[in-house]
Amino acid sequence: VIGDSKRQEWPVDFVITIYNQNGTVHYNEAVTGNNQVTWSKLLDDPVTQAAKIELSIQRWSHPGRQAKITEFFTSIQETYEGEDIISINLLEEREVSTGSLPVGNISSNEIDIKLNNESRKFDAGNTASPLHNLLKPNRRIRAWLGIEKDNQGKEWVPLGVFWSGDWSVPEDDVYAQTTGRDRLEFLRRTEYAPSAPRQNISLYDLAVDVLTDAGLSPEEYWMDEELRDYVIPYVGTEPRSHREMLRLIAEACLGQVYCDRYGVIRVEGTKPVAEQNFVTASEKANISYPSQVVDGIENPDGKYASLDGSWELD
Repeated sequence: VIGDSKRQEWPVDFVITIYNQNGTVHYNEAVTGNNQVTWSKLLDDPVTQAAKIELSIQRWSHPGRQAKITEFFTSIQETYEGEDIISINLLEEREVSTGSLPVGNISSNEIDIKLNNESRKFDAGNTASPLHNLLKPNRRIRAWLGIEKDNQGKEWVPLGVFWSGDWSVPEDDVYAQTTGRDRLEFLRRTEYAPSAPRQNISLYDLAVDVLTDAGLSPEEYWMDEELRDYVIPYVGTEPRSHREMLRLIAEACLGQVYCDRYGVIRVEGTKPVAEQNFVTASEKANISYPSQVVDGIENPDGKYASLDGSWELD
């Protein structure tokens, strides 16, 4: 159950009721005193044969406001290993947008999985399957590699967190296949459009604002403290995707943005230029100096950032 992350409002007291196809209550969960925007619970035993899930809110976090629920869902989690897996292909790469400065980059990672479908549980027409009508885009995928250790069992190494695209389940073959992409793919589809320009904002605060605007919680990203050293005199309001804004931030500080193997977005700077106080990207980046600045801003040590984004010395 997810409340309103933009206004930081949430349901405090609520009841979740699950009904079966006959309209009989199958499961009931009463929650009181919740103080988080996002609430979730992992059930000890799965609840199957659910036909309807109802959320009844008795108390909201802020008096006089309307209840706003952005997401309310339940999920099925399954684990596949050994012969259940036909193949796993992981792609981890870095890219720089065409025409930009050859510094700063953002990762683009994806995983391609092919699962054994000898039991036909993935078939769309198999109404007896627990996955019936659930093979849809945006299914979360977590992948690991296991290493056998002498007399110590297996050591598992995470490969990342991804969300599936469309599924391919051929009727004349025995596999189900999909390609998953990391969280940065979602940021490519959403728009960042600030209501007013900002002046003298650090890349750290700008990146936090971008990720918060995209709906991410602080646990879902990590920010390098070094980005506080980079101050942007002016940031405009031209709409751009959240992913593109992160790419421009990486370009401006010669840093990088990527999802680590735990699904956390990491925004990192680079130590060699940490001493600089002012940076700028190209004009089309919509991160630029105010119009009255002609050549650049000089720092006390004689170093300054020129308007084309390059670093120069006196």
